[in-house]
Amino acid sequence: MKATGVVRRIDDLGRIVIPKEIRRNFKINEGDSLEIFVDSNGIILKKYSLLDDMVEIANHLVDSVLKVYGKNIIITDKEKVIAVSKELNKEYYDKELTSTIKEKIEERNEFLIQNDTMIVLNQKNSSSYYLVPILANSDSLGSVIFVDQEITGEDKNLTKFITSILVKNIE
Repeated sequence: MKATGVVRRIDDLGRIVIPKEIRRNFKINEGDSLEIFVDSNGIILKKYSLLDDMVEIANHLVDSVLKVYGKNIIITDKEKVIAVSKELNKEYYDKELTSTIKEKIEERNEFLIQNDTMIVLNQKNSSSYYLVPILANSDSLGSVIFVDQEITGEDKNLTKFITSILVKNIE
């Protein structure tokens, strides 16, 4: 563990304040959940996402869609890509989402993007994308994004189907 030099008192309700600079560095925003870990040396806080527990299922889904349909999908949490087909792995996996994509996830609406828009920061290729937010327990958790040169009605339905599988496993 790296020392920050910051010392905080616990108030009478057991709360501590995490300094703004640390929250900014770890992209922790108001309303975010933190998971608490303990070991013999202390307490560790980690930003929590329900989708963290779904990575294995998400990877199986993207691999199955590529194998059966020959199509590429990307699954994200609210910050970054968590699963992507092997064809797109290097360009997308674990990369931070652009502010536009983050906004669309928060808006909770399906979104069709035609050509020349980036999903992740510093993306090189352009394509068309169809984004469906993952909504579970009244929360917007991430998205399923279909990637192709042209998006058809069948592609949209497949994206919604993948999203519904993820939501069912979360709830």
